[in-house]
Amino acid sequence: MKFKERLLIFLKSFNPDAHGDLAAKLSLWDAVKQFFFVFLLLFTVMLLLFIPAAFLDVSKLQSAISSFESFQLDGNVTASAPFVLVDSPKVGVDLSANASLRDEKVLFTSAGVEWKQWYFFGHARQPWDSLRDVTGMSSGAIAAAFLFLAPSMAFWLGVVLLLKYLFIVFVFGLLAWLVPRFWRTILPFGIALKLSLFASAVMLLVEMLVLPFTSIVWIPFLLYVLLLAVSVAIVGQRDFAGEEKRGKEKGGKGERKRPRPDLEIWKE
Repeated sequence: MKFKERLLIFLKSFNPDAHGDLAAKLSLWDAVKQFFFVFLLLFTVMLLLFIPAAFLDVSKLQSAISSFESFQLDGNVTASAPFVLVDSPKVGVDLSANASLRDEKVLFTSAGVEWKQWYFFGHARQPWDSLRDVTGMSSGAIAAAFLFLAPSMAFWLGVVLLLKYLFIVFVFGLLAWLVPRFWRTILPFGIALKLSLFASAVMLLVEMLVLPFTSIVWIPFLLYVLLLAVSVAIVGQRDFAGEEKRGKEKGGKGERKRPRPDLEIWKE
């Protein structure tokens, strides 16, 4: 499926009237792939929005640090041999007299901290004497710390968000399948799960666009639940089970099943 088609389905996901046609057009696996497409697209946008937000946080942190009249760190650290502290990005510790930066991104030595530049070539060094006084740290040093932590933070943030959204989609897909049965509305589990996947687009959009600046936990979730409830109410009026049964009966009699034009999500 092309990018333009997936983007069109993403836009249709905000319209509960279109969820029935989408559920009939797409298979469950296509709906899952559409969910991952939306997640990766919005997660990329969120990371881009985090860039100006991170610099704002650096300025706030530097302003907060300058409020301290005195904030000094002093310590005596020894190690028997060089070792790797973190593998990705590679952060090493070498307290020997002739320690130098090799393939590490960051190296803690007895003289100070060394790291590779993020642009051009070469490396930078920060002596321990300048780091003992926290109030004297520049915004560049604080920003460098953010840059070193950014890849790992982005990875784990993506994992946590993905697992959270998958859990919500599955649980409420199950509820969308069970709850209508109390009103004697038979909704196949695959259709209910598709509706949950489509409705999650509004939750992903709102939360990921706002998360770099503030945290609103309940608003995206409530929008998702509301959209899913409306979608289930609309789609529940269609006899999906009857359509599948009639299609199988016609197929068994040798009649060829034809695509229904009213289930198309766009016209050629």
